[in-house]
Amino acid sequence: MTMYRDSSYTTGSLISSSPTIAEGEILYVAVDLVALSITNQQNEVLVLDRCYATDTTAQRRHIYDFIINGCPSNPAFTLVMENGQSAQAKWAFRVFEWAVQSVTSDVFIVCKVSVCDTGYEACLPTCGSTITPTPPQ
Repeated sequence: MTMYRDSSYTTGSLISSSPTIAEGEILYVAVDLVALSITNQQNEVLVLDRCYATDTTAQRRHIYDFIINGCPSNPAFTLVMENGQSAQAKWAFRVFEWAVQSVTSDVFIVCKVSVCDTGYEACLPTCGSTITPTPPQ
């Protein structure tokens, strides 16, 4: 998983591994088969099944879902630009602050993915809205 400061997804907008990010800022995320060390076959595409934020790498006490079943859980905060179409998935989210006072300022982003063979099944997630969402503001 790689994070960027803008939708160009270029090296110039790459974010370091432990960035300090302001609440309300938009982060752009890319996940790809090569970065996951998975050899991509011609018909294989990457599908984001679920992506969420959590406050710890140990037990998941607080969770905020960005993507559920391949679709944004809240289009006002999350935009999925590419999912189930190629060896790479791209999405963006608006940075938030935990509402619970006792939660750390650290936020860990976790994505559960699957590799789908387009030769055998439909890989593009079907989301509830046919309207193209605008990026989080």
